[in-house]
Amino acid sequence: SIGNATVIATAYFFTRGEVDRADAVGKDEEKKQKDNNDDDDDDDDDDDDDDDFDMDAEYLHLDELPTESSGAHFFALLVFEQSVLCRHDSVLIGSRLDGATSTNSCRIAFHGRLLQEFDFVDEDERAKLKIYKPKERQGVVDRVVDDNTLIGRGLFAREADMNKFEGVRVVLESTGRVGRILGAFGKTDKFKVHFPRGWQGDSDADDDDEQQQQQQQQRKMKKNYKGKSKVRGKITLRFKKFVFALDDDRKSAIVQHNYV
Repeated sequence: SIGNATVIATAYFFTRGEVDRADAVGKDEEKKQKDNNDDDDDDDDDDDDDDDFDMDAEYLHLDELPTESSGAHFFALLVFEQSVLCRHDSVLIGSRLDGATSTNSCRIAFHGRLLQEFDFVDEDERAKLKIYKPKERQGVVDRVVDDNTLIGRGLFAREADMNKFEGVRVVLESTGRVGRILGAFGKTDKFKVHFPRGWQGDSDADDDDEQQQQQQQQRKMKKNYKGKSKVRGKITLRFKKFVFALDDDRKSAIVQHNYV
């Protein structure tokens, strides 16, 4: 419901992701610091809602709104079935009118204010809205080459074009180390990963017992893998898939900036 009209609409909910939200908070703090140092005190101290939404930012797709907001800002892209006459900053109420009328439950699902109009039909305009879904693939360690290189498998299909995965970041879950894929290994689903700082993890634990235990685990892992196909470690690839990407190439692209 908006103004005097009640129109059916499809809602796409989204919010800033963990990393993106932290980056936005940092920018807000810098802005506040700058404002505090400004001699002009005549400006309104209240933040405008438009400042919370940035078309250049990336947003995390939500299947539904959470019951608790935890101070985060949530947005909704509403695609109306027909045109609606309304003004900027209008109050909007989303309701579920398909619920049973015999119950006493509240039908109001959400409410907010209109920030800006958006041409959803235009594919180019729609692609400007960077809403993504987090994706994850997991493979396993096949063998150890050296202290900085591992051979993995099971992360991609055998027919996959490994050229577009070269340089993609992956995480060795057992140590938390981040490495980059160098390319395919052989003609199977195997691939080679390089870890600039080594795949064995840090050995500078504060506690001596913890350090010894960590070193024992690393030696055991290296012994189990070296020159063998014994699989225990997991290699994880995390990336973003954008909902409104224009073409198939971009839809299948591995996007990882600010995201591991």
